[in-house]
Amino acid sequence: MSSRDMVAAHAALRAKHKAAKARPKPRKPHLRRNGIPPHPDFDIDKLPPSALLTPLEVAAVKRCSLSTIAKHRADPAHKLKWVDVDGHPRCRARDLLDDLARSTKVMLSELDGRRG
Repeated sequence: MSSRDMVAAHAALRAKHKAAKARPKPRKPHLRRNGIPPHPDFDIDKLPPSALLTPLEVAAVKRCSLSTIAKHRADPAHKLKWVDVDGHPRCRARDLLDDLARSTKVMLSELDGRRG
């Protein structure tokens, strides 16, 4: 085999490899969305206190990710309480409003401390 034939064979192999790399790999569908969900389509203040909310709805109201909500659920010392309804976690609107009020007070007190 001459050097010219070897160069041509090598170029053909490189082209074949490049074409194989250019094909997009099929992607797996996302099983779970861990980003911050869109704003809720309901007003939390107009819900009855006993309304049960899903973790996605709680994340939308609190404006945090689903993984953060999962960490809060796993922490027994966290103030946000969860109820198990047919094997699915739910949070009462009253508990969520209390948690939001508590976190707002903490943020405001931190801001007041910085101003002084």
